[in-house]
Amino acid sequence: MKKNKPDSLNNDDKSFEKEMDAFDPMTIVKKDVDQALTSFVGINDIEGLEEVAANTIPLPFCRLVQPTSTKIALSDGKDAAAGTFFFNDTQTVEEELNICILKAKHSDMTFERDGMQVPVKKLGILAVDMNNLNKIFILSLSVMSFTSFGSLIAKIRADQQVSADDAKAKVRDYVIKVTSEKQENDKGKYYIAKFEIVEKVAKDHKEKMDDLYQKYINSLERNNPEGGETK
Repeated sequence: MKKNKPDSLNNDDKSFEKEMDAFDPMTIVKKDVDQALTSFVGINDIEGLEEVAANTIPLPFCRLVQPTSTKIALSDGKDAAAGTFFFNDTQTVEEELNICILKAKHSDMTFERDGMQVPVKKLGILAVDMNNLNKIFILSLSVMSFTSFGSLIAKIRADQQVSADDAKAKVRDYVIKVTSEKQENDKGKYYIAKFEIVEKVAKDHKEKMDDLYQKYINSLERNNPEGGETK
């Protein structure tokens, strides 16, 4: 088994709050807010909120729990198990995710550790829970899972070639299962996310995915605050 090198096994918990801030749509810079309001899409599925911009509402975060993670308390008071996917809004975990990816984006961030600024790369995935189409969240992954995500991209490209469709491939046309896989190297054990194409999104759900994409397209944008925490 090929051993991947984790970016920082011991930085997992210290970085989580800043990691959330980095993808928090409430930290969008002014020009992005102006753009969001210019192409305004309200929360039309809830009466009374039609004039609230959907893409400026903070979304829940999901993270892959690592063996080094500490103080990740669940709603029942227990600790989250390594290899599970933790949701910060409900303080619950899932062993696997069944999602449609609306958009993904790499981010370069820096975190303070032992008085030093340490660069860290993250992958933010804007996703829809296919078991509950009203649940939109951001799955945040470290560099450890980048290779696996690259394999997913290759599979989508291969499927596009087989279909002989001249139209540009859309990642939101696929239902993706996300699981975790344990890895080990000289620094210890850790988990990576694994991606598997389950099927194409059903025709009666495609319009919903397109609508959600337009609503939340700016949700992965973030500020570059003075001091260089993100860039």
